[in-house]
Amino acid sequence: MTIRSPSGTPRLDLGDAIHDGWLAFSRRPWTFVAFTVLMAVALGLLWWLLDFTVTAVALAGPGRWGGRALLLLEGIALVVLWIWTGVGLTRGASASLEGRRPRLGPMMRWEGPSIARVAQAMLLVALILAAAVAANLLLLGGALTLVNWLAELSTGLALEALTLVSLVLGLLILALLGCTLLAALYLAVNQKFIIQIALLEGGGPARMLRRGRRLIDPHWPLMLLLAVIETVLLLLGLATCFVGVFLSWPLVACISTAAYRQLVAEAASAESPPG
Repeated sequence: MTIRSPSGTPRLDLGDAIHDGWLAFSRRPWTFVAFTVLMAVALGLLWWLLDFTVTAVALAGPGRWGGRALLLLEGIALVVLWIWTGVGLTRGASASLEGRRPRLGPMMRWEGPSIARVAQAMLLVALILAAAVAANLLLLGGALTLVNWLAELSTGLALEALTLVSLVLGLLILALLGCTLLAALYLAVNQKFIIQIALLEGGGPARMLRRGRRLIDPHWPLMLLLAVIETVLLLLGLATCFVGVFLSWPLVACISTAAYRQLVAEAASAESPPG
């Protein structure tokens, strides 16, 4: 069912997304659980190996470049395996939402191009955030330099100016940090469908980010609410000694994929000429 806002623009129906996601998960829950358990075991083993390597490199001291290279490779492998898990869950969720029974084999299948597209898009988002943080650090460095220069002056006027400038710069820095956090939240929400777009649509990282914005920006507040609901589900899974994650993680993937399919259908309907 499509809900329309007062302006006539189609609006995301959270109830339908959650309902459809639950039906997709319940169509064959043990397949989703088995896949999640297998991938969680692999992630756990790789995390243990990474922790062991960190300890070994710390004990070896500086100059052990081989250990650092191994640490980097293990970190990359951990990210790739996490993306692989998300791609597999999305593949199973998409099949179930189409009325087919998800199977473990296709979910386990290595999907190199899709994984590479997700990694590239995530790297682009990280670079955007890093640029914002670097700009804030440059502004902070300039502000501290100015404050230090005023502090070196000994006149009463300079001390009064120092107090005023410090107050203004402090407020400016807080405003910049707040804007950076808001930008990070905005990107986290409007790139929520990176895996779905990479697997079901494809394209380069910049195109994927633009596609995510076009789908989610008109529904951003509702997507934020959906992200909060899914986060609560994952936290409830973690609260049950991690056992519930094997249920909540695939369920969240099914709900996200259902919301993605709903927005894609609505966007296609809005773009199609009236018949």
